[in-house]
Amino acid sequence: MPASKRTRALLGYLIATGVPQTRQNLCDLLWDGPDDPRAALRWSLSKLRDVVDDENAVRLNADRERVAFLPRKVAIDIQELRALLPGRPEQATLHDLERAAGLLRGEFLDGLDLPACVRFHHWCMTERERFGILRCKVLGELVSRLDDDPLGALPHARALIAADPFSEAAHATLIRLLAKSGRRQEAQAHCQRAGELLRHEVGAAAAETLQTTLREARRRRPSAMAGAPALAAAHPEAAAQPRSEACPPLVGRGAERSRISDIAASLCAFALHRTLLFLGEPGIGKTRLLQALATAASARGALVAFARCYEAEMVRPYGCFMDALRGLPDALIPDVLRTDFPAPPPDQPPTTGAADREQLLGSIAALVHGLASAQPFVLILDDLQWVDEASAALLHFLARSAIPRLLLAGAARAGEIDDNPWAKRLVQSLARDTLLEQLPLAALNCEEIAILAGLEPGSADAAAVFRQSGGNPLLVLELARARQQGAGLQGQSLETLIAGQLARLGEGEREIIVWAAAIGREFRPELLGACLGLGEGVLFGRIERLCRHGLLRPTSDGHFDFAHDLVRQGVYRLQSQPHRRILHRQIARALSAMVADDPSLYGDLVHHAGVAEDHATAVRACIAAGERCLRLFAGPQANEAAERGLAHLEHLSAGRERIHFQVKLLELKMFAVPSRGGSDWQALLAAMEKATDAAILAGLYGDAAAALHARSWLYWHVNDTAGAQRMTLQAEDISRTADTATRCQQLANTGRCLLDVELSIPRALTLLEQAEAMANVHNLHFAELEWGRALAARWRGDLDRAAECMARALTFVRVSEDHRREAECVIWLAAIALERDDLEGVDLLCGEGARLLEQVDRSRRPVVDALRALMGLRRSQPDAAARLAASLAELRALDDKWRLAYALNTRAAIAMERGEDAAALAAAQEALVAARIMRRPTEIIVATSMLARLAALRGDIDAAGAFLREARTARERNDVGARGRWYLEQAESVIGQRFPTLVQTAVA
Repeated sequence: MPASKRTRALLGYLIATGVPQTRQNLCDLLWDGPDDPRAALRWSLSKLRDVVDDENAVRLNADRERVAFLPRKVAIDIQELRALLPGRPEQATLHDLERAAGLLRGEFLDGLDLPACVRFHHWCMTERERFGILRCKVLGELVSRLDDDPLGALPHARALIAADPFSEAAHATLIRLLAKSGRRQEAQAHCQRAGELLRHEVGAAAAETLQTTLREARRRRPSAMAGAPALAAAHPEAAAQPRSEACPPLVGRGAERSRISDIAASLCAFALHRTLLFLGEPGIGKTRLLQALATAASARGALVAFARCYEAEMVRPYGCFMDALRGLPDALIPDVLRTDFPAPPPDQPPTTGAADREQLLGSIAALVHGLASAQPFVLILDDLQWVDEASAALLHFLARSAIPRLLLAGAARAGEIDDNPWAKRLVQSLARDTLLEQLPLAALNCEEIAILAGLEPGSADAAAVFRQSGGNPLLVLELARARQQGAGLQGQSLETLIAGQLARLGEGEREIIVWAAAIGREFRPELLGACLGLGEGVLFGRIERLCRHGLLRPTSDGHFDFAHDLVRQGVYRLQSQPHRRILHRQIARALSAMVADDPSLYGDLVHHAGVAEDHATAVRACIAAGERCLRLFAGPQANEAAERGLAHLEHLSAGRERIHFQVKLLELKMFAVPSRGGSDWQALLAAMEKATDAAILAGLYGDAAAALHARSWLYWHVNDTAGAQRMTLQAEDISRTADTATRCQQLANTGRCLLDVELSIPRALTLLEQAEAMANVHNLHFAELEWGRALAARWRGDLDRAAECMARALTFVRVSEDHRREAECVIWLAAIALERDDLEGVDLLCGEGARLLEQVDRSRRPVVDALRALMGLRRSQPDAAARLAASLAELRALDDKWRLAYALNTRAAIAMERGEDAAALAAAQEALVAARIMRRPTEIIVATSMLARLAALRGDIDAAGAFLREARTARERNDVGARGRWYLEQAESVIGQRFPTLVQTAVA
């Protein structure tokens, strides 16, 4: 089968549904991401054809619109189930029930639930529940029919409990069967364990039911089976053979070992190294080679940091890097970087650099550069097929930074890279830039397998191990261990081998390993202890024994992980879906108590609450995780968190809490991946409108105001100033019933928004005055008030005051780590600096604005590029005109007419100062067209005033009069700020000198 999980999920979906599916539906189901979904679907279909089609039958049927699986000459388990159980299980024969139970063993599409593909995940969970219910019915009927054969019924009774751990009846039946077969002590032990579980999860009454069952069973006389042995071993942990804690031997891999030796030898030289990437199937030896690299590098005096990526933490930005840094000596890493990657301090001056993603990446690169300068530094990241978007960006940034004596190395499952767009882009980009050295790993040959297994090369046992393992080193080691313990080699899969190891563990260790598998990543002992309610001594004793058996291994900073992720997957897959849900629910509860102290755990909480189907907790976690992603400039991951949250929201009952969550998630989605227009944008706007109405009806006025301001921001960015004004005023009206702090903030925000779009200026100034008075009385300080003060000062012409207030607003915004508003403040500061003729300030602010917008909203980058080019024109830089032309072209493509009008008017003013009348005329004419569309009175007055001056200078009295009348009309109909008034006064002065009567009669 293809290694890609999405490709396998596609096949499972086509087989299970049994009907043709549209390509669009399949794309929406599995590939609703940043890459081309149809191209991904075509790639998966091409891989599947090699698997399912043969010379006897074509089973994958696809045309331009639909795809179907045709079950020709092939056995399908769910079809066999339908044939065995055409009606209710009670109507089936005992033989058919036993066959059905065998087919129902395991979970539906196990390992392919794909939480990141929300629609597929919910379909898969629904089907899994349906087959789980059928499994319980079949097992229950088997237990009932075999009541007179307790030994025959016991396996089915145990399977029934595994399928439904909360069923009082199932536990009671097992207790009764154990007692009936003479296993009284085992019945007592199960009664105690099950009683504790049910008392905790269901209630005391359920536990008492089991005690009643046990008492009744004791009163009955033992059956003929009373003399049967109770348990195979009283202490099964004594039978488990410990493994060595050392790394397994490195056999074969001559070329790879030689390359590792060469790289390690070159580390001390101040040389640049390409990123090293080992590729291969799971268990093929990638991690072992990374360990060999770490050992060789350490022997050469290098500093080594080692970490893994985890499938469960795709919404934890920079997770693998935080884990890697945590393993380094304390003296080398700042304390603040040991738990999170924060933005730079919020109180730094606005002209010294922005707290943007590039600066964050730059700070980490500077740290890495410092480490590599002191001694060679090797950063190793395993399982890169699960790398998150932010970590991929950081890894790419480090690879391109050309840091001497730094070696980046990693490993990935080649077949699963395409399932993760960020991993795929990372590998493709580094390969394209010749910054990547890829080392694919093949299977070991028969002789190497014999050496690894400790067998005689050429022997029958060596050949058998080679056939069973397919040359996979991990499976070879497990087969060899099973052989040492007396197990046969035939029919042994990795899953059966792991099941055998679990059976030989003590109950306490088995409990630990199952919980660790559910955690899904390197785990903290305190998290495990919180889940199990164990004391530190007992917990660490069990973990230590598991490490001796080679199932777990210590990692950095007191954490632990599985010896190999395939072992974790194998343990996890042995658990039933209901049991998994119990595990994840308890883990989510434990994490909920820890996230306040460590916000990086919100991503883990999203995963566990989602799998546990604790939808309310999952929604809260998605909101918190998404907001954290935005603060760390991980927009795509914030969008993924919002999408997951909205999917969970559908399962919550109607009410105020659901409305509140919906507003927060839609806001998060709106700001996570900025867009301009399109059906998705319109759908988001419609959803936000419905959420606003629902919030108003529910009396959630704070949420309604927040939604309205978000919608005003959206309208403003699509050039709908009337819509922005309408939303802003409605938000102010709604806030009148809110508390003092909320009311004050909404007054200031509404005044700021109205000044921003140049509408209802008197009301805007009045609202700001009310907010200022309220803030003074109640000692309130926030960004919206300083922002509004800055725009009011600019409107009055006090540019120094405007710069001062906007700088304070920027400081407040940085404290809240709202990078979207931070970008707006920086752009405003740059524009104010340009109007103050502070050209150095313009240059610095545009530089940080460009870096910030690269991460927050790249589509708005032309705004700061235009301001920087205008600064260059004032400084007479030779390339400024070309840069301005390019940025203006991008503003036209972006359809940002207000910024276009502003830039063109400024360009016209500079040209007029230099006597470049033709250039000034063209710029002012285009600016006027854009300003009229946007109904921006200031830009209309600025453009018409300059056009009137130009017409007067060339003696065209009619044109000069027409433009002057339009400018004066705009002034009389609107409250115009100082900038517009100044340009009109200049035009009247120039025209009055040439045509005195024209100035006096222009209004008429």
